[in-house]
Amino acid sequence: MDYTVRVSRKIGGEIIPLFYVAEAMAKHAASGYGETTLHGPTLKNIRPQRVKLLLHAARQGQLTVCDYDGLTAPADGIIKSAQATSSLNQRIENSDEMDITALYVRSQHLIEWGKANGDIFHVVDTPVDAVEFDLRDENGELIEAGYFRGYVGLAAGQGSVTSGTTEKGEKLKQVAPPATDKNAPVLRTTKQIAEFFPPPKGVSSSNWKKTLSDPPGWMRHARENNGKSGVSGLWNPAMFALCMASEGHITKSNASTIILRDFADWLGEWGRLSSHLL
Repeated sequence: MDYTVRVSRKIGGEIIPLFYVAEAMAKHAASGYGETTLHGPTLKNIRPQRVKLLLHAARQGQLTVCDYDGLTAPADGIIKSAQATSSLNQRIENSDEMDITALYVRSQHLIEWGKANGDIFHVVDTPVDAVEFDLRDENGELIEAGYFRGYVGLAAGQGSVTSGTTEKGEKLKQVAPPATDKNAPVLRTTKQIAEFFPPPKGVSSSNWKKTLSDPPGWMRHARENNGKSGVSGLWNPAMFALCMASEGHITKSNASTIILRDFADWLGEWGRLSSHLL
């Protein structure tokens, strides 16, 4: 079977979130392996199966996985470390989907694993900036609102890490929302920041939102609008992640995962701001 994992250059194609791979495999199967239009209900049924398959391969050592920084380690060790320092996955009911968000894979190791199982993976590092917020079929009909798994595709290439797009890949670009101003980064409310970022050390979950309403000095760089009575302040999520990581309240890896999953429109800004972090 041929699969293409499409990764934005904002993220980089060498180290790939493993849930991108699961989604590429699920979408390929839910489209009749490239022969039919993507079927939303089928995708939702198949997704957990592909997640479970990849987790099993990773835990058995058949698929070499790594953390966000590319450090190779046993899968359960990476998962345990990520869960110990982050609360971002508490809202995910499926434990497999929660676990897979902690795992990454180098493109070389993914291709090697695919060959051992009779599959071919193509990793396409795409230059376009548009991201897929809602999952839609090729006619533009909504399948799943509020969806984001990055650039994942159905096209086949030449059996190696490639750059650019393929004929079917161009079709996928048409499914994603166009790169217009409506896809520009959007400031987030205090409630949204409190929901997706864990509280810093010394702050309880019950007091987290209150702390954000009157933030300490090190946080204020990330608040771009103070708000007023009855109107929430507005935050730059990328700058907020930088403040939290710089102060040692979350790791760079956890901050990157939060931005990737919950504030994808800020990936470019986060990449620029976090380039100096270890």
